[in-house]
Amino acid sequence: SSDGGGRGAFATGGLFGTVRGNLTAIDSSNYGEITGEDAPGGLGGYVVLSTFISSSSNAGTISGVSYVGGLVGYSQGGFTVSGSINTGKIEGLDLVGGLIGLTEAHSSILDSSNTATISAREIEVGGLVGYSDDSLTIVGSYNTGQISGLDETGGLVGTVNDSVTIINSMNSGQVSGSNSVGGLMGLQSARGLAYFENVF
Repeated sequence: SSDGGGRGAFATGGLFGTVRGNLTAIDSSNYGEITGEDAPGGLGGYVVLSTFISSSSNAGTISGVSYVGGLVGYSQGGFTVSGSINTGKIEGLDLVGGLIGLTEAHSSILDSSNTATISAREIEVGGLVGYSDDSLTIVGSYNTGQISGLDETGGLVGTVNDSVTIINSMNSGQVSGSNSVGGLMGLQSARGLAYFENVF
């Protein structure tokens, strides 16, 4: 765990900045404030290959410009998080999420949550995921924090650029924005399918 915080330009995190291979983080936490420009995250900033996070948390305030996340800012490979939570305020310009700001490969969010305020001054902001460029699965997860952005703003996910599946999940936080604003999801592209089951 870390409570020292961090500050940097690209890929700033409480535990690591950039991981060029695969990342596994279990029972890990950050309590310090993280400030960066692109890709700041509570645990880490940027992962090149796959990411697996379990039973981990962030309680620190995370602020940046783009790819801002409670656990990880930017994951280029597959992203899986299980049994984890963000309770720290997250704020940025765009691609801002309670757990991850930007993920470029298939991602799974399992039994995880956000309870903090998440805000973007522009687009693509979500309670759990800001922007997913590939398919996304969310199961047994929830958001209770206030979510605000300009466009593409969702209680669980801002934008998904492929198929999305959301099961046994909920949002009870206020969601506000101008265009493509939803209680669960802001925007999903036409190239994918959207499947919701037992969501509210």
